[in-house]
Amino acid sequence: MQTYQQAPVHTGNDALLRAYTPYGYHVVRGRPLLAFAGEAVAQAPHCYLLGNGKRGYHTVQMRFLSPDAFSPFGRGGLNAYAYCTGDPINHVDRDGHSPTRAVGQATGLVWGTVGMLSSLNKASKAIVKRSIAKAEGRPIPKEFDDASRTNNAMIFIGGLAGTVIKAPGAALALSAPFESIGAELVAGAGIGAASFAGVGKIRQLLTDMRSTYLQARLNRLPFGELAIESIKEATGWNRIRGQESAILEPLPEKVLLVRLPAGRG
Repeated sequence: MQTYQQAPVHTGNDALLRAYTPYGYHVVRGRPLLAFAGEAVAQAPHCYLLGNGKRGYHTVQMRFLSPDAFSPFGRGGLNAYAYCTGDPINHVDRDGHSPTRAVGQATGLVWGTVGMLSSLNKASKAIVKRSIAKAEGRPIPKEFDDASRTNNAMIFIGGLAGTVIKAPGAALALSAPFESIGAELVAGAGIGAASFAGVGKIRQLLTDMRSTYLQARLNRLPFGELAIESIKEATGWNRIRGQESAILEPLPEKVLLVRLPAGRG
């Protein structure tokens, strides 16, 4: 069986044709520089060192010779030794992991952080708004409805889970050689654009949160309590206990008294 997608391209009538199985096995004739999937042939029979020698792949065993650092929870998949996640017809592995592993891990991490910050910011703004209204003697704004608070908690927990799961994979991905990551960024331009948009959203959320906490500071609301109560609201703790979000009391206003020395006379 010959896979034209991954076999070397030859032109001319005198070209040597090579037939490969889906996993790259073929009868060796000569020592070509490039073979299956355009990869260099290793010194060991039927072996390729993918990712600039990072991981050895054996075409007879149809598996890698070492486990994938991104398995089992990252893009390496549950099987740490599988080649192309068991689908070599529709995929090709250039670096021993995945052509978009660094970008993909970073994208999940970025958007998980977006979900977390978005929910936390919504909770903080509601607490500050209600606390200031009470301190100024105005009617306290109504709490968000139950469905909205539940959805906000689900977004926060989902974002937190996504961040925790993706963070180790992203850290490992960024430890790869820069030239490999550069190739992945080109291959995954669409995912890279999504990551870029996510970073922009994070910057926007941080600016909004800074404004909220500045408003809290101007109204002498305690930062520590605001942070704790915001987390309790964002995680759904208050919702589970049937409580509304907290209303904070302003800190006592400090008055500086200065004693002037008595004049001589």
